[in-house]
Order: sequence, then C-alpha cells, then structure tokens
Amino acid sequence: YGIDRKVLWFAATAQSLMDKTRQSLPCRSQPLVATMSLTVQDVLGPDGLIAKRLPNYEHREPQLAMARAVSHAIAHKHHLVVEAGTGVGKSFGYLVPAILAATSSNEEKKVKRVVVSTHTISLQEQLLNKDLPVLNSVIPREFTTMLAKGRGNYLSLRRMARAVERAGKLMFEDEEVRQLRAILKWSRETTDGSRSDLDFQPYGSVWDEVVSDSGNCLGKKCPTHDECFFYRARRRAKHANII
Repeated sequence: YGIDRKVLWFAATAQSLMDKTRQSLPCRSQPLVATMSLTVQDVLGPDGLIAKRLPNYEHREPQLAMARAVSHAIAHKHHLVVEAGTGVGKSFGYLVPAILAATSSNEEKKVKRVVVSTHTISLQEQLLNKDLPVLNSVIPREFTTMLAKGRGNYLSLRRMARAVERAGKLMFEDEEVRQLRAILKWSRETTDGSRSDLDFQPYGSVWDEVVSDSGNCLGKKCPTHDECFFYRARRRAKHANII
C-alpha cells in the first residue's frame, strides 16, 4: 500500500517494546506499596518503620514474638491463644500482622477483612483513636477501618417518625417527650446515627421506640432505606479491611 517496510518494522518493534513496558509496570488499580513485601519485623523491629517514625519508640522482643505468632496463625489458618502481661504492647502485636494480612495482594482482588473484637469500650476507643492512626501513618499500604456496632445501637428513621406521631399515646412523662424531640433534632445532624453519638443517655423506654429492630425492619421496601444508618454502616463494613 505504498508504506515502506522499514517503517512497518519500526512501528511493530515500538509497539512490542510498549507492550513489554506496560507488562513490567504495576497496574494503576494496585498501588506499588500494596505489592511491597513487608513482615512484622519490618514494622515492629528495632530498625523498623515505627522506630524510624517515633523517636521514643521502645522495641519489645515479646511484642515481636507475639506478632510473628499471630502472622503465622493467620497465614496457616489455625487458632492461637496468646497471654501477655501489661506493657508488652499487645494491640500492636495483633494489629500489625492483621493489617499486613488484610492488605496483602491477592489474585481475586477481593477485599480482605480482619475482625478485631474487644471486651471493653476503652480498648475499642484506644484502637480506633490511637493505635490504628499511628499504624496507618507508618505502614506504606492503604487500608480502611471502621467500628462495627450491633443493630440495637442505631436509630431507625422510620420508627422515629412513627414515634413522633404517636408520642401522646406512647409516652406519659414530659422528659420522655423532651428526649424524643431531642433525638429527632439530632437525627438531622448526625452522620453516624448510633446512640453513642448522642450527647445524652436516653431512657430505655424512649430508645426502644426508635431503635433499629430486625423484627420491624422493612428492608429495601422501607422509604428510608437509602438513608438508613444501620445499612449505611453495613455497606461501609463491606469495604473495610479492619473491622
């Protein structure tokens, strides 16, 4: 077709080089840091990522031993019971291997999740407000966290609207009515919708009338389904790595 053979050879060679280059580069949907090989030693060791970031960080060999054991248990899918005294740094001892496992590359590209269940609210707050933010700043991998709560912690917008309409028949104390009105006002401002976000502790008789309840839930047929605080939390949980 009048095209010089040398031109065709050059174009074919250039295309081949471009294809090889693309294959050697990481995919944009998978950040380079996600493919980095990291161990608990790299994070918690005396010369690890935390030690480099925190000037007063104290390396603890029992903590590292615990982290190695947790990492091994996760990798080989077996149970592990760890007992450690105060000052060992147990939260980092299980959070670091959990984060590394949840952010490790996988061919199926599915979200990996690790659930951390705490016995006390104070430990829960420590993990969310202190430990996880520190690890998020030092571990060069992207991961998301969220606090999962039981359904009884969330407000039902539909049930609250019904309670407001029937307040005169449901509630006999002025304080109950006042609390219901306060919850109504709060429902328009909160993004969380859970009872812990309230600035007061409502009476049980009041909260029982507005709480999200599986027995009264209409699911997708509910007119407030898209705005439902409980289902919003469930959707966030599906995309979180550490719950």
